[in-house]
Amino acid sequence: MIGRGTVVYLNTQSSLGLLLALLYSHISRRIPLKPFTPPAQSNPTCKVHHPEIIRFCENFAVIPASVPEYIVLSCDPSRRDWNRLRKTVHNASVPSGELYIWRFTHPESLPIRLYLPDTVGKDFHPLGIGAAVSSNEEKNSESGEDTVRLFIANQALSPQLTILNLRPSTLGVEHVSNVRHPRIRSPNGVAAFSYNGAFVTNDGRFTRVSQILWMVEYLFSISLADVIYVSLPPPGFAEVDTSGEITAASENWNKRSSINVQLITTLPVANGIAIASNDFATPEIEKGSEHTLYIASMTSGIYVYTFTQHQSQNSITSVVQRSLVKTPFWPDNILYESGSLYVSGHPHMPKLFAKVEDDHAEMPPSWTVRLRNAPLALDRNHSGSQTHDLASSTLGKSEAARWESVFGDDGSFAGSISTGGVLVPGIYVAAGLWDRGIVRCQT
Repeated sequence: MIGRGTVVYLNTQSSLGLLLALLYSHISRRIPLKPFTPPAQSNPTCKVHHPEIIRFCENFAVIPASVPEYIVLSCDPSRRDWNRLRKTVHNASVPSGELYIWRFTHPESLPIRLYLPDTVGKDFHPLGIGAAVSSNEEKNSESGEDTVRLFIANQALSPQLTILNLRPSTLGVEHVSNVRHPRIRSPNGVAAFSYNGAFVTNDGRFTRVSQILWMVEYLFSISLADVIYVSLPPPGFAEVDTSGEITAASENWNKRSSINVQLITTLPVANGIAIASNDFATPEIEKGSEHTLYIASMTSGIYVYTFTQHQSQNSITSVVQRSLVKTPFWPDNILYESGSLYVSGHPHMPKLFAKVEDDHAEMPPSWTVRLRNAPLALDRNHSGSQTHDLASSTLGKSEAARWESVFGDDGSFAGSISTGGVLVPGIYVAAGLWDRGIVRCQT
């Protein structure tokens, strides 16, 4: 009896030790928890454009071009009425979200709302958005013009990936599909890899299930959020029916469903996502070559992966994690433009949560930083000539040298910025999750 009791005691000790080790492993990967408020921005060229037209724009996608000029903004004026963390997402009677196209190189031009087909449905609440351009085979058959495919994380009552086609010349929108799948639980970030495929993050396993369980997932930085790749059949192998669902038109598409959902990885509280090159959102993708994928974890920082596309199928292979780069704040969305990775996020989460609960609360601060040494960010030893940025004051020496500030504000000018970056040389553009208008600065 004594020996048997001793074995139980040792097993209990071992289990407790293992649990503590796992908790330490998760917590040690966390970004700093200390709230930080940057000083008010002092760039005299910065201006908030069109606050009377748009508000609560969580993300935007740059329309791929040799010289980008346009973005499509993902906005939801009813965000407070359907916020999924407060369980009001189940109120399907609130007005739908909105998409706008804006020529950011000419800021005086008005954002133009894109009107969606009825098949999209009234329960449309967009978050992340990605854009890709059609290949020659995929161009509009009547006009021969390029078509822009939009992949949108739709936090509807039934969470889904909404896929649209946009004709830039007429701003006409065609509905391709609403993709629903058990792994699309709470879609957040989207990165278009091609006209027929996009990466999608889920921001948690329990986001739409239990606020308490999601808080446990968040506080302990547990890797439960799926990152997936959604692929559509290549041209000529699919047709769209009147309900907006894709149906197989040929048995050559692997003799299976015309839409494929592939698990890439699971991370803690996955958020924004980006691929290291605008060229990857254009038709000329070399299959079999290695690409770099960035994924923002709200509790850990930026995970860096490499992957290849299967030679004969629209699927992803050889996914390898290369590094984890801690960020100086809670990262939201990320952009990869002109060879640089831009991370926007929230340095003061208590103020952000207060704003979520009360529209009259103080506007939370914002920060956008650029990652040095992209794309893989493997080198932790930076030269002493690189000064530590104010945004990185909460990080250790080796981590702090990775980042440089692009934009920061205490919330008095622009708050809750969730997406931002230098889209073309000299022009910074940003949108705020809980703010109005679009920020544009000369850099």
